[in-house]
Amino acid sequence: MDYNNFEDGYAETGIGRVHYKFHRTQENERSIIFIPGLGGTTRVWTKLLQHLDNDMDVYLIDLFGHGRSDAPDIRYTIAEQTQAISGVVKSAGLRRYSLFGHSYGGWVAAYFEAMSNNAEALVLEDSAGLKEYIYDIKNSGMANEHRNMVLDFVKRSEGDLTAMNRIMDNDYNDAEILTSSVLARIGRPTLVLWGDRDAIIDPKYAVALSKHIRNSTLRIIPDAGHNPHYERPEPVAEALRVFVGSQRRMKNS
Repeated sequence: MDYNNFEDGYAETGIGRVHYKFHRTQENERSIIFIPGLGGTTRVWTKLLQHLDNDMDVYLIDLFGHGRSDAPDIRYTIAEQTQAISGVVKSAGLRRYSLFGHSYGGWVAAYFEAMSNNAEALVLEDSAGLKEYIYDIKNSGMANEHRNMVLDFVKRSEGDLTAMNRIMDNDYNDAEILTSSVLARIGRPTLVLWGDRDAIIDPKYAVALSKHIRNSTLRIIPDAGHNPHYERPEPVAEALRVFVGSQRRMKNS
């Protein structure tokens, strides 16, 4: 699957226009929506796409304030970002789809699914937003240092700087963090992927995240940091292929 062959689409939402790229087949039975991490765009998936099957329908989203999506004058809460997913689902006419979220995108995907249970399956890769992770940062006395580290990174990305600052302002908002009660609302099969060398979000949080989500499977990707889809795309693609295949077999049995 070649990123350069993807088509562009735009979805209108109540708060702004969302850009997405898509690869669609005639079958339209294996749709997966990919949501990148903070500062990421549709291009972050280029290596992973090379290892995905061509019979999969793939949608790549730019969240609000990222890439070619609008950067509206909003607070950039997690709930507002989930409207980007809803917009693409409606624009593309998707009825059956899975979500794959990385880091901040994993937070958005998990919150969206917890509030809606609309997706058929969920993949969370080195996901941010877990209560234990947020509280450990708060209690460490290093919250400002963490914020500055993240902002230094996103300044080099294609993200809108005002949007990035507002996102960081919301990172410690107790109303939208992924608590055990929020994650307990996820009823769909979930695959938790994590790089064993993640120096940004320690793999110990992968274990906690998986424990909070019923019907979840944990897969640690060896020799990968915070971006397994880029650093080790082959095992990530294989884990995704097995996971999606198992869901199809269950539905057909």
